[in-house]
Amino acid sequence: GMAPLAEMALAPDAAAAALTGPPPALTMHAELTATNLAPAAYQVVTSDDDAAHTNGMPAVDGDTNTVWVGKSGAPGWNIIVGYEPTVTVTNLPTVLLADGSLTNLEYFYSMDALTWLSLQPALQQGPVQLNSLWLGIPTNGTPAVPRIKEIQLR
Repeated sequence: GMAPLAEMALAPDAAAAALTGPPPALTMHAELTATNLAPAAYQVVTSDDDAAHTNGMPAVDGDTNTVWVGKSGAPGWNIIVGYEPTVTVTNLPTVLLADGSLTNLEYFYSMDALTWLSLQPALQQGPVQLNSLWLGIPTNGTPAVPRIKEIQLR
């Protein structure tokens, strides 16, 4: 399994600034082990997570009719997805957004949920293996928030 994401707030990049504190350790969600998810997204944590760590699941449940909406007024947003087994990606994820969503996404990846690297430059060197994907969404100074229907690896 993956390491907890307790070190995320120490990551040396802009997305970390949107975290108000270390997110909780990730836990398995039975809802995420559906057969339509391969590889299975088994952990989801967001910067405005609920106590059960389930509010990010609409972004990875395979259903484009469900949407994760970031809380308004935040200084920025994060959504972190853990995958098992390890995933190999060759392109940036396809992120399906609902109307009115912020679109300025920053992508980071990790194998251990401790060391995070920027995904776009890494992909320029070739395919990337990852166990965790971190989307950082900075605010743009308007009331707009992220509205993510689905995160699809490719």
